[in-house]
Amino acid sequence: GNINKYDLLDELLNVYEEIIKKCESLGVKDIQIDEPIAALDLNEEEKSALKAAYARLSSVSQIKIHLTTYFGDLRDNQALVYSLPVDSIHLDQSRNNIDAAIAEFPTDKTVSLGLVNGRNIWINNFDESLRVIESAIDRLGKDQVIVSASCSLLHSPVTLSNEEKLNSE
Repeated sequence: GNINKYDLLDELLNVYEEIIKKCESLGVKDIQIDEPIAALDLNEEEKSALKAAYARLSSVSQIKIHLTTYFGDLRDNQALVYSLPVDSIHLDQSRNNIDAAIAEFPTDKTVSLGLVNGRNIWINNFDESLRVIESAIDRLGKDQVIVSASCSLLHSPVTLSNEEKLNSE
């Protein structure tokens, strides 16, 4: 309808707060929140909503919040995302200028490096991944670096053993 979707944010955040509190009561220490909007061109209202949402969510409990971005780079949103009160930020290496992103990454957060491209079937370039990992460790320290896939590996093959008619190349 004609409703501004951001007028519904407070009610949505109430639900998220309930979920986080319930998780904490069950002993959960960490949660991951996928935030694909961070890879979009955001207007000021959207940026403000993102800041307000994470300010609220981070104050609900002692659970560590891990923000995940994927399917795009942060572009103009990098400073905003880096400033959010979260414990870690996931970067999709296949979509970000990863060297620049690491160079500017805040030292008070953990970086999750999405090094294995979840959108293709080709084997990972281990030499390049190792270079990126070493760069991040040099900048942030080994305890501030997580190695991960760029996104969900839902569409990536687990094995080629069932592929009987695959070209040898």
